[in-house]
Amino acid sequence: MANKFRLTTKQQLILLTPLVILNCILILGCQYILKIELTNKAFLITISVFFLIDALPTLIVHLQYWLKNRGCELIIDTQSKTISFEEPNRKKVYSFDQIKSLHYYNSYASGTGWHSFGQYRFYKIAFNDETEIFVTCLMVNSIEKTIPMLLRIDGEKHLKIVAFLW
Repeated sequence: MANKFRLTTKQQLILLTPLVILNCILILGCQYILKIELTNKAFLITISVFFLIDALPTLIVHLQYWLKNRGCELIIDTQSKTISFEEPNRKKVYSFDQIKSLHYYNSYASGTGWHSFGQYRFYKIAFNDETEIFVTCLMVNSIEKTIPMLLRIDGEKHLKIVAFLW
């Protein structure tokens, strides 16, 4: 059975929703509950700090994932035990036996709801020929469950402050 994954607008919106909600709560909360004017210096400093701590890392990681997986298609065929990763310029097909390592990267903030970037995570699949593919959460919903289940391999888990692709 072949399972196909690609970057979708729906998945991007799901991941960007916490950023929009947190920003709206912060702006509206400061403005209406605390009666702070939009031009108030304290308000602008609060928004700037929040932007640097939460919004900017979220936007950077989202852009990295989008650039890495745009135009790509991942096909995991559990019957033939193959992984096909099609990029705009080339297509790679590997057997499950050729997987050298599977690494899962996630944020410390995952699941806390305190940071918008906590939702972002990815897998790095390394093969015996030293090639690597990156499968991000923009391609696969519930990536932490789906990829190991299909490949029948548990990935080595890594936590980062923000799951950047470096």
